Amino acid sequence: MSNKFTDAAINDFLAQYPTLWVSLHYDDPGLGAYNNYEVAGGSYTRKAGTFTAPTSRTIWLDNPVLFNGLPATTLTHVGFWDDQYAGNLIAVATVPNAPVSIAATGSYSIAQNAVSLSID
Repeated sequence: MSNKFTDAAINDFLAQYPTLWVSLHYDDPGLGAYNNYEVAGGSYTRKAGTFTAPTSRTIWLDNPVLFNGLPATTLTHVGFWDDQYAGNLIAVATVPNAPVSIAATGSYSIAQNAVSLSID
């Protein structure tokens, strides 16, 4: 027997995340990890990302997110948290063209609609 959630149930679940805090990582943080491999130093801090209303079991990043003044690092993943400074890691995405090298005081941006979070 196979079990599945309805589209309505998944959309209701995703709707509880209109804003998530975006983090940068230099290795896969896994799920349920706390600050695992998160960038630190320079002017780095998590940034607010707003998301669209869910449709078809998916929410999309609804604003561009820009990180400035980063320390020298290599980015591999982006995390999405329910709090800016602590909280719970909700989702993880691989950075396009990873690994991406960032020079000291460099920046990294994520374009509007460049990230979707979905549940199959």
